[in-house]
Amino acid sequence: MKKIIFGETEACLSDVLINNHPIKAKVKNDRDEVGILKIKEMKRPPRFTFLNYVDAGAEISLIIAMDFTKSNKEPTDPMSLHYCMNGIH
Repeated sequence: MKKIIFGETEACLSDVLINNHPIKAKVKNDRDEVGILKIKEMKRPPRFTFLNYVDAGAEISLIIAMDFTKSNKEPTDPMSLHYCMNGIH
């Protein structure tokens, strides 16, 4: 079965959903309208936050390590692996 494209359109999502404006489809490279597109219902999946995952039972592991070797030198020394310039890493 061959598909036929009657027209095309562009619209801002806020105009369609919030302002409830119908979308007018036009023939490509022409000003003639070929139809109006109205959206009756639209569902967006919820946007979960980090706390939603924690509340749902997600397990979190925390690992902390401390390095006490003298070869690392002082954080104020530019040759140190942990050099800190004015408190910025």
